[in-house]
Amino acid sequence: MFRFVFLATGLFCIALGALVIMAPRTYLTLYAVSYSPEMDFAAQRLGAGLIGLGGFMGLIRLLPPSPLALRFALMVALVWVVTALTGVLHFVTGVATANILIAAALEVGLAALFVFVGLRHRNAATPS
Repeated sequence: MFRFVFLATGLFCIALGALVIMAPRTYLTLYAVSYSPEMDFAAQRLGAGLIGLGGFMGLIRLLPPSPLALRFALMVALVWVVTALTGVLHFVTGVATANILIAAALEVGLAALFVFVGLRHRNAATPS
C-alpha cells in the first residue's frame, strides 16, 4: 500500500504541476476569488515544484520498510496539512472561493493516509 500511495500521489502531483505550467488560468480560476493574468507567473513557478515533488515521491515508494520511510511519509503528510491550512486561511481572508475547502479536506485526508501507510510500512520491518 505504501508504494501505491506514493506512486499515485506522485503521478497526481506531476499531472497537476504540468497543468499549472501549461494552463495556470484553469487552476487559478478554480480557487481564486478574482483572477489576474499576472498570477500565472507564480503559479507556473509552483508547477515546477509540484513536478519535482511528484518525482521525489516516485523514488520514495521504493524505500524498504524502515524509520526513514516513515519520516518521508510524515514529511509528505506535513506538506499536505500545511497546504490545507493555507487554503483555509485564504478562504477566511476572502482570497479563495469555497472550492478551496473541498481541496483542503482532501489534503487533510491525504495527510492522514500518508501517516497511516508510513506507520504500517515501518511496522512491516518489525519482526512479530
